Amino acid sequence: MPLEFLVKGVWKVTLWEGAPDSGENAEHPVKDEETVRASDTLQLKLAPSGGTVAIFSPAK
Repeated sequence: MPLEFLVKGVWKVTLWEGAPDSGENAEHPVKDEETVRASDTLQLKLAPSGGTVAIFSPAK
């Protein structure tokens, strides 16, 4: 996912994604945090019939 919608600067993104076994058990998402910029591309791990939640906040 291109992040060109972000304004200039450094951002922290908190992700909740499907676990590797989410096809059998979708009730335990995996949390991850990364530091990104508007020029970056975010690789999302989407499980079948799953999704991802991404919350962006300014990095401190």
